[in-house]
Amino acid sequence: MAIGCSKGVENSSWGLFVSSPGRQNKYMTAPEPKTLPLPSLEQTVAALVSAARAVAPADVVNTTHTAGSAFLQNSGPEIQAELEKFAATEQEAGRSWFSAEWLRGYLSTRTSLLHSTNVSFQINQGFLPSTPGVGRAAEFIYRAATIHLDQTRGATPQETDARGNPTTMDQWECFDGGIRHPQPALDTIHRADLGDRDREIGVFWSGHLFAVPVTDHDGSLRDVDSLAASINAIIRPSGDNSESREQTPADLDFAVPSAVGSETLAPILERALEQPHNQHTYRRLTNFLFTVTLTDKVRDDADHLRRSAFEPGHSWAYKTISYEMSLTDSWLSLNVEHSTVDGATLVTAIRRMHDVTVPTPHSYKTPPPPEELTWDWSDEDIPTLKKAASDVSRDFTDIATRIVTVPHPPADQLPFRISADAAQQLILTIAQLQTYGRARGVYEAVDMREYRAGRTECLRAVTPQAVKFASLLLSGNATRQDLDDVLDAHRAWVKACKRGDGVDRHLLGLRFTAATMEAEGTELTGTEFLTDPGVAATTCDFLSTTSIGGADYFVRYAFVPSVPEGFGISYTPQPESFEYCVTWHPSRADQPDVFLPALPQASGLLWSFITSLHE
Repeated sequence: MAIGCSKGVENSSWGLFVSSPGRQNKYMTAPEPKTLPLPSLEQTVAALVSAARAVAPADVVNTTHTAGSAFLQNSGPEIQAELEKFAATEQEAGRSWFSAEWLRGYLSTRTSLLHSTNVSFQINQGFLPSTPGVGRAAEFIYRAATIHLDQTRGATPQETDARGNPTTMDQWECFDGGIRHPQPALDTIHRADLGDRDREIGVFWSGHLFAVPVTDHDGSLRDVDSLAASINAIIRPSGDNSESREQTPADLDFAVPSAVGSETLAPILERALEQPHNQHTYRRLTNFLFTVTLTDKVRDDADHLRRSAFEPGHSWAYKTISYEMSLTDSWLSLNVEHSTVDGATLVTAIRRMHDVTVPTPHSYKTPPPPEELTWDWSDEDIPTLKKAASDVSRDFTDIATRIVTVPHPPADQLPFRISADAAQQLILTIAQLQTYGRARGVYEAVDMREYRAGRTECLRAVTPQAVKFASLLLSGNATRQDLDDVLDAHRAWVKACKRGDGVDRHLLGLRFTAATMEAEGTELTGTEFLTDPGVAATTCDFLSTTSIGGADYFVRYAFVPSVPEGFGISYTPQPESFEYCVTWHPSRADQPDVFLPALPQASGLLWSFITSLHE
């Protein structure tokens, strides 16, 4: 996430950030998180070959095994040695060996962020007044601004893992505002260049964007009543102000151009920013702590989530963090530009918003009127923007979202403890075999913030043991030992990821190191393994899945599938049920009308088997 107007110093190593002058944060004095290790080459090759056995035909697996052996015997060790040198250099500079390439992968996306990498989270709003309306919205803004301003002031508390060890705090930078700035080949991240004085947020209403001050000249946060007055001034305008707002064409609402993707937007925005008016608008947008989209629509949760996540115009898609809130029902969500922050950090932020003490309102000075911000697009660019926006809107109609809830027995009715995560993934594997007669690759994100600049690793939940158990369960021949084998394999994957021995990020490192070496003229041999069909089947994410635990802070969330024929799935354990929030492309997905009903069927089969072990 980066912006083009803010002044700053470019990171000499990454070249992807434009940063504000540094602020000394409390957590910067805490012990450094541990360094992400580099797995052994032999271990990663063996793990990839094993994973291929679950998702690829036997003849393909045999080829993968042969290719893996050739890789180890030829240029694999040379590539690993070069990657180890790079990792040592990055460690000495205080970075992680994969961080720059990981960020580059996000920033190279040229298509609509709404339909590629952005994620929308439905926030559990139980910490707010139960009655929807302006007062509720103002209180949420107060709570959110408190947490964002902590980051601005260098007061964000240090996070720790379950063992009390410090976690990386890099991801919190996005809470100080900033933006991802579209550029022709590779976007950049621009940080805000303001302190806590005279800070603003952006409020979207009916397609228009308004700048709303949230702190005074001395950096004090405005109280709830004052914020409510500003909201009322936006949604209940008077005179000519109201009439002028209705004149903006719907397909050129302020935020719609941000939905079209960097390939289209980058050159148009570059031309637009030659004008002082647009420069002013963009600078303000960049420096907003966050934006809030207010709506008066009443919808069910699935429709709210689908629209918030994928429909153009709900927020400026390149803004680091955006919220959406209904004034007429209980909807509250967070939309994140994903390149610099992951879900676990967002969970902590929402938890801290729960804990904010909201002071009793007192008499306040009349707030300054909200200022509407506008674009001045050139006549030559308007048709291009309209056409691109129309294309994205058409694509939006080909994204479906459904909430599937499957019951499970209470823990005290089970014969033994079972990992909720392992159970939820096993249900997905069983449903795959029910629907397709086979399993395809599944991506499960694992939080890695206990490492310096840590992001995520990938757990390959479809193991040979899971496929074997699912097949035996469907034929009525599964045993307790078969289930134990699944749980042991899942546990081993979790442990491997958490200690830095996951394979997906290592594979990324091997690939970009090999590409760099070949570009520099090094002749490599035996590298077919890096693009082997079995490895490709393992890492092709037919199901892109993730979970952040229970629904205390985020009820559910939505993102597009990784492949056109696949599904994006967030899953959440409840005391007596599991919830799967599923997205797919109706025109391209593989049998969604069979796969989705298979989820409760698979759940029933699994729990019937487990409870039978009482007997």
